[in-house]
Formats: sequence, C-alpha cells, structure tokens
Amino acid sequence: MDARQSSFRGLVCGWSLGTFEAGLALAANSHLFIDAWGWLGVPLIPILLYGWGGWIAGRLPGIGPRLPWTFLLFLGWAIVVYKRLHTALNVSWYFIPIGVALSLGLWWWSRSADSPRRRKTAGGFGLASLAVPVLFTAVALAKGSPADLTPLPYRTEASKDSPNVVLITWDTVRADSLPLYGGTGLDTPNLNRLAAEGLLFDNFLAVAPITGPSHNSILTGLYPPSHGLRSNGQAGSTSLPTSRLPEMFADAGYATGGFISGYPLRRPFGFAEGFHIYDDRMGLNPWVNLLGILRIGTIIGERYIPWEMTEDMNSNPGDLTTGRAVRWYENTDRSAFLWLHLFDAHLPYDPPKAFREQVMARISELPKAYAEEHQEALALQAAEIAYLDHLLGELLETLEAKDPGLENTIVVLTSDHGECFGEGGFIEHHRSLFDATQHIGAVIRPASGGPWKRGTRLEAPASHVDLMPTLCQLAGLSNPTGIQGVSLVPAMAQATDVESRGFYMEAWQADLGDQKMQAWWQDGWKFVRRQDGSEFLYHQDSGDTVNVAEENPERARAMAKALDEYYEQMPKLKPGDAALSARDQQAFVQLGYAGDEE
Repeated sequence: MDARQSSFRGLVCGWSLGTFEAGLALAANSHLFIDAWGWLGVPLIPILLYGWGGWIAGRLPGIGPRLPWTFLLFLGWAIVVYKRLHTALNVSWYFIPIGVALSLGLWWWSRSADSPRRRKTAGGFGLASLAVPVLFTAVALAKGSPADLTPLPYRTEASKDSPNVVLITWDTVRADSLPLYGGTGLDTPNLNRLAAEGLLFDNFLAVAPITGPSHNSILTGLYPPSHGLRSNGQAGSTSLPTSRLPEMFADAGYATGGFISGYPLRRPFGFAEGFHIYDDRMGLNPWVNLLGILRIGTIIGERYIPWEMTEDMNSNPGDLTTGRAVRWYENTDRSAFLWLHLFDAHLPYDPPKAFREQVMARISELPKAYAEEHQEALALQAAEIAYLDHLLGELLETLEAKDPGLENTIVVLTSDHGECFGEGGFIEHHRSLFDATQHIGAVIRPASGGPWKRGTRLEAPASHVDLMPTLCQLAGLSNPTGIQGVSLVPAMAQATDVESRGFYMEAWQADLGDQKMQAWWQDGWKFVRRQDGSEFLYHQDSGDTVNVAEENPERARAMAKALDEYYEQMPKLKPGDAALSARDQQAFVQLGYAGDEE
C-alpha cells in the first residue's frame, strides 16, 4: 500500500470514527437545536477532524502505509464509548444505530483503498476534508443573532401616577443561603432593607429547577405545561390564553425593559415579547465558540479544552447587566417596568476578589454542605450572593434618585430556583425537586400607602405563578384571566385568609429521560413521581432525605390523586419554535443541560 492508498484509508477510517461519535453526540444533544447550522455543526466537527487526522497519518513517510487501520478504528470506537459513558444518550437514542450503520459503511468503503481510482482521488478527498470545516466554521460562526436594541414604539401613554415596577431575579439562589431565611456566613444588608420595607414570603416555591421554565411562569402566571416551555432550549408557546406580563405593562403605556445575564433567557426562546428594549447581548467570540463546539462534539475537545476557556459565552457578569439596566432606567421619561436578571450565583463560581475574601474569612460560619466535598462551592456561591446584594444596593440608589423614598415604585426580588450542594448526590439543579432547588426567597416591596404591615413575614405558601397577578393588581392593571396563579395582595394586606391550595412543580429538562419528575406540594407535604414510576413522599419537618410514603400510605395516595387530577385538567401547550444555532447548543451543554453534570 503506497502513501496515497494509505492516506485514503486513513481519511475514510477517520470519517468512520467521526460518524460513530457524531451519532452519540446527537443522541445526547439534538433536542437543543433545530436549524440547519445546529444539525450540521456538532456532527461535522468530529467527522472532519478525525478524517483530516487520518489523512495526515496515512501520508507519514514509512509509517502511514504500515498502520493497522481496522484495528485503530475499532480501538477508537471503544475509547469513544468508554469516554462517553457519563453522557445521557437517551434523549434521541435513534441517532446511535444510524451513526453505527454509517460508520460501518464507511469502514467497508475504506477497504477499497487498493482501487486505482482511489489512488487518484485520495489527495482531493484529504484537501476537501480540510477545506470544508474551515468554510463551514467561517459561515456558521459568522451567522448570529445579535441583540436588536432598537426600541419599539410605545403603545399608549401611561397614567402619570402609575407606579414604576422593578422585577429582580437572582438565578440559582436557594432560600436557606440567605440570612433572611437562616443563612449564615454572609451579609445581605440591601436585601434585608428591602424586606424591612416590604413583605417576605417564608414558603415561596419554584415551579421548576431550571431557568427558562421558571422565568416563563413568572412572566405568564402559568405552570410550564400550560405555557409550553418545559426545558431549557425551548421557546414558550405563542398561543397563550392571556398576555405576558411585559405586554400588559406595555399596553398600559409603560416603558418596558428586560436586561438578562443568562443564555436560557435569550431572545430566540420568546422572552423578548412585550419589551421595548430587550438586552440579551452575551459577548460571544467566534474563536471561543469554535472551541466550545470542539469540546462538545469530540472526546478530544472535552479532554483537552478546559471549560473555563468557553464559559464566557453563556452569561454576563452582574455589574455589566446592572449597568445596562441602570442607564436605560435613568433615561426613561415615563413609568417603567424593568426586569433585571443576574446569573452570578450560577456555576461556575468566580466572585470578585473582595467578596471572596469576605466570605472566606467567615467560612466557619457558613452552613455545612450536604456533602462535604461541595463545601468550597457553597462558600464561593455565598460570595457571589454577597456580590449580588452589593449590586442590589447600586440599583436601589438609581431607583431612589428617580423616585426619592421609592414612594411610587414597586420592587420584587426572587429567584428562579436554588442549587444542590450534595442533595441527591450531585452539585447541580436540573434533576432535582428537593427543597434545595424548590424553596426560594421572595420579597415584595409595594409602593407607599396601602394596608401593608411592612417588615412582615408571611407564612402563606406561594409560587412563581402568583407574581404576575400580584404585580398587575399592585400596579392597578386589569386582572389577567386564564392563568393558574392568584394575586398575593389579599395575603399581603392580611385582609383575608389564604385558601389552602396545592402547588405543581416539575423537572422536565429534555435530557432527563425517565428521570423526569412531577410533584405536588400542599400543607408542607411534597409528593414526587418520576417517569420511571418511582414515588416519594416528603414532609418539611423531616426534609428531603426521608421518604415517608410507607409510613403515610393514605397521604401518599391522596397526594398522588391530587397531582393526577390537577395535571389532567391543566391546559397543555406545545413549545414554540426556537431556532437554535450550534453555538446556542454549545451554551446549553456548557451550562449542564445536555447530559453532563454541572
């Protein structure tokens, strides 16, 4: 076998190995992209990379013609399978047999290297294998959707006495990490002040343990099955029974601005609807993006490209997003609805040095992580939360400069979900319905006046779906119809008793497969059911570590019935269209929503 024959065989064997790995990559990640660039990007990378490598190896003088290509190919298959055992391959499993079949076909084709025709075409195939990824990368990475910051026209004029409304969401902050809820080892003076001037909810529940569904419930008053966005990477339905919260404010003449820091809330997923300005710029770099695609598509990239080299494409630091929001708010000439989303408390943790040092100096005061090996991560997140509180102080200064004493400003601060630090055996959130992710903080500071007993802690349970009708009532907007949340204003005014009600929650990220979960929470009890049939019953007195279903069979049956009945009657909508690019797909993998643990 001469060099041309060997280079052809190396090229096609490389394609064979790449096709095999592409099948595994698609099986794990295909749910996160639907446009042509997404489908082509990740699978083409291993095919072309390995093909080029095989072509070069085949042309090595004195070595290439003697290489045992079939043995090397089978060895490569074994290594790929071993290295990808940690990846969830059940999302679109049918890509695996497709990849295997194509891989075997290419291997069989490689055996035709002795053909005279192959000797003439091997060089051309090799050059094409090099040229195609270069051209594809140039086109695909240049194709983007930069934020459109051209403001939309106002729909009408707001009443002069309409209050400003500011919604702040801290991503991935569990309730018990905050001093207001018993957290120790850090100070949050600005959040404490906000609670002292408003009302704090002791039992506030997240609808989901991931960013997209929870935020969409905040903005729609609907549970995830009813607004259609159940998994990060999806878009909410466009057939909602009511207007979204920013649309309602826009219809009332408000200036509406959304300033977000995390990738799951970007424009393609439907969150910009109703905002005059929606700033979701993420500082993406084409070279960083290329490294990210290599990292997802190949085990070589996963092994040798550090996560830190690609993380900056997924989020913005809080000071950048807060600065953008402040500049917009200062220049509005009418009542404003501002949504500020901050991602700093989400992995990976990299708090500013001053806040890291403050928390590390008090590390012995911090609560103990459920698993000891996650104590450092817990401490780093505490430093991020202290930094978030600092940014809250800067924002409050801006709000007061425009409205001294916040006499005519409503401020709400909550989180989308929390974080596990060993609960369930992992440090993450998307596969959890533990209290670590579902019990979150919530503070509502109304404008001046009203029957409020400021500084009150409310025991009445509430959920994300309740924020939309609450804000509408506080701002004097019309009552939204067709939603599942209820206004919390009666509870805040303590004028009426809140009827005991149950709350739905779910963990429905696409890569979870039969580990997807639904739960029903009522009166301190939580019933959880996985798609594999496993059932759990927890009570808040014993926490999430003790399944008490056997000791309370009647309670378990009643809770299961309540879950089934509520879910059956719940309106269900399909997700909207979200045309994710290859770089979108990479971002979700990096954030831990496509197989790998965070």
